[in-house]
Amino acid sequence: MGTGSTVSRDAERPRGADQAFRWAAAFVLLLTIGLRLYDLDLKPFHHDEGVNGFFLTNLFRQGAYHYDPSNYHGPSLYYAAFVSAFLFGLNDIAVRLVTVFFGCLVVTLCLATRRWLGDVGALAAAVFLAVSPGMVFYSRYFIHEILLIAATLGMVVAVRAYAETGRFGDLLAGAAWAAWMFATKETATPTAIVLAVATVCSWVYHLLRHRDKRLTPSMAFTSLTPAERSGFALGAVSLFSLINLLLYSSFFTNRDGIVAAFKTLAFWGNTARTAHVHPWWQYLDWLWRSETPLVVLGALGLVLALWRAQNRFVIFVGAWTVGVLAMYSLTPYKTPWLTINIVLPLALLAGHAVDFATRHRLVWLGAVVALAASMMTLRHPIVPSLVHNAFNVVLPLAALAAAGYAVDILMRRRLGWLAAVVALATSTMALRQTIDLNFVHYDDDSRPYVYAHTRRAFLDLIAAVDRAAKASGQGENVRIAIPAREHWPLPWYLRNYHNTAFEDSAETSRGSVMVVAGLDQDARIGASLGPDFDRLGPFAMRPGVDLLLFVRKGSTGRPVAVPP
Repeated sequence: MGTGSTVSRDAERPRGADQAFRWAAAFVLLLTIGLRLYDLDLKPFHHDEGVNGFFLTNLFRQGAYHYDPSNYHGPSLYYAAFVSAFLFGLNDIAVRLVTVFFGCLVVTLCLATRRWLGDVGALAAAVFLAVSPGMVFYSRYFIHEILLIAATLGMVVAVRAYAETGRFGDLLAGAAWAAWMFATKETATPTAIVLAVATVCSWVYHLLRHRDKRLTPSMAFTSLTPAERSGFALGAVSLFSLINLLLYSSFFTNRDGIVAAFKTLAFWGNTARTAHVHPWWQYLDWLWRSETPLVVLGALGLVLALWRAQNRFVIFVGAWTVGVLAMYSLTPYKTPWLTINIVLPLALLAGHAVDFATRHRLVWLGAVVALAASMMTLRHPIVPSLVHNAFNVVLPLAALAAAGYAVDILMRRRLGWLAAVVALATSTMALRQTIDLNFVHYDDDSRPYVYAHTRRAFLDLIAAVDRAAKASGQGENVRIAIPAREHWPLPWYLRNYHNTAFEDSAETSRGSVMVVAGLDQDARIGASLGPDFDRLGPFAMRPGVDLLLFVRKGSTGRPVAVPP
């Protein structure tokens, strides 16, 4: 992954830099943890979270999980969530703690790139990932994507380290991360291809730009004998195979899972041509609308990487960014959570841009670009487009350019602390989109990362079911019929109700205390149940899907009111 000799930043690091880096890294990690943990069960489960919760529930209660390529990706998420559920219980927070953990791990691994991006570059990239709206959103989302992101970055860091150190442990770490990638999602294969092509492209590009310099591996790597390298490779392949064998075979209880793992690309290849089809430029649109500062600084970092061509790791990251963007853009299947696969290398490029600005006494320029990009994310729908562009782009650019010039003058007078204040202000402004998305408009489909998400009003339905079950005196044994054709994530929320039937049967419905039906079934279900049931709702579940709750009269000691 961008292997070959590169001047280490360790020799350039001034005294006391390590301690400063550790303090800054600690602050970034605290910010990362806080944004991902706060009010973790605020938003209701998405359709896909409900499906994942269904598989986890079966694994946790019955010890049964058999991999099937049609059942939403690989097994790693379920086994990781099993551990969390075992420790903290089978609940919303416990299962989302898995993705929180891997979301924090992404930022931690980013800090490990300091050897190639420099202290400032690694810290800046880590901050961008810490406050990225998409990274935060899907770190608080019980789906597979953030596990794949962590494994991708982990593999890149470990393989890069092995190319420099020649340590067997680094190679084993790379193999373990690669195995976790392939045990998580079918998109691990195209991702691995992109990384391999990016490695070759970075090597060729660097060679063409520096024909007078011979690229040689590190001394530590070249000191390995052919026998050692062969042994290392065999060990890495064995570890990779063992991890995938254990997970896909459900720890040797399902041999068919191993065969099914090789069929996954064919299955999802067909799905990718027919489901969630969007135009080729959709990811660019989503990125620009939701990650504007990162797009601006990442593009700048890409230009710098190719123009200067001095750091092969950054060239590799640039090729990785272009490759993964092209791969997902050319695939008809497009969903917002795949966007964070592009956000990851973009953040590394953005960190490189900040590092370049710092090293060339252009901190003020980095602040201007970052602040201007943040200001461009402001939206005022009531203001005409022309006026909006003038006030939110042109004027902020002019004002911030003037402020940046003043900061530069102060820095020349050894008042660099003011630059730190500006950087902090930049980070604070960048939090705006993240807070708005994750804690205010998390179920608003006008936001790019919100994709057919469950409405918050859906939780009113769950509250009404809980009240009716309690008032009936039957509690978790109450009979609930769910003829609604669109019912995910109801199975997750009703997992503790043991007499729940997900079937469209008039007999089952009439014999139940509660019936959950779709709004489109109102007339038929209402006529079938007759006057013995009270009709509550409708409850908005997601765009275009509303549910009704019918509660048997006399089963409760008091009416079950719909919350305001």
